[in-house]
Amino acid sequence: MPAQFLYVRTLGIFLGVLCCLFVSVGCPGAGLDEPGHELLREVRSETAPDGGGRESLVEETIEEKLCIADGKAPSCDDQKCNEDQECKRTCGAQSFCKLAPYWQGGQGSCVGKRTCEDCPSTCKEDKDCQVEACGQALYCNTTLKKCVPFGQLCPFTCLLDIHCPASLCGARPFCQRAVSEKTGRCQNRSSAASCPVTCTQTSDCWVEDCAKRTYCNTQLGKCVEREQVCPYSCTNDGDCDARRCGTFSFCYIDYIGRTGKCEERKSGQCPSSCDEHRDCAVSGCGDNRFCNRDTRSCTTTDKMCTDFCRTDADCIPEHCGPRKICKRAMCWPE
Repeated sequence: MPAQFLYVRTLGIFLGVLCCLFVSVGCPGAGLDEPGHELLREVRSETAPDGGGRESLVEETIEEKLCIADGKAPSCDDQKCNEDQECKRTCGAQSFCKLAPYWQGGQGSCVGKRTCEDCPSTCKEDKDCQVEACGQALYCNTTLKKCVPFGQLCPFTCLLDIHCPASLCGARPFCQRAVSEKTGRCQNRSSAASCPVTCTQTSDCWVEDCAKRTYCNTQLGKCVEREQVCPYSCTNDGDCDARRCGTFSFCYIDYIGRTGKCEERKSGQCPSSCDEHRDCAVSGCGDNRFCNRDTRSCTTTDKMCTDFCRTDADCIPEHCGPRKICKRAMCWPE
């Protein structure tokens, strides 16, 4: 056999072996098609027509696309945004700009959308709706319990009942304003048969039969209109009138110069000594409602030790007790 033929034959066998090794072992990165596309290698047995068994290597794609299951956009750490495109450039195609109400600054943050599930028929919170299949309905209208676009949420604030449309806020919406607030929140009345006789919290009064009596006067234990609620704060007993506050007609102030709270005043004799203002919240103390900690006696504000002094004469013993020396503009003990 000519030497040239043997050389060609040997080279052909060598190349054939290399080719077999390449097919069976594969190249670096074999098993991956594109980022997020995984390939599964498996051996499938087939039967030849003559009854002999043979094996063939089969590659099957098991994942067709990147599947985001946890709602976190790739490479995105709650980036602030104003529109979806800002998020898509930085965080990937499966992300959007989740808008925020004005009291949170109005600026949104980038959020990832899940791509492995259908849009839910009901929801409890925005996260339930952060699904690619929901399209633009990426927010949960918690009143209607369904996923909607941002513009179809029940308004975040209101001034009047007409600001709470039934199409967005439920069948029996109304604007509920806290006594101390200028704006309110849209709420929904229940269809209970009658307004409750007693209440412990304001939501107990959100009943259609209560009409405008949608506030619970907890001091009286009944549903009332906004103007009939006992004040949340006070500066004197006159703010806590019995008509609105019942027995909670004493304005207790725990720090001089600040507002207080309407409370019930205990009955009994005024104590001979005190450690705090509450010790003096007794009917027998009359106007001596503050505790002078220097003299440990219940007294009025004009008989408290001064907060500022120029000379020792300002540190009156009857008011300041042992603090008789004026030093660095304050009364100090001798």
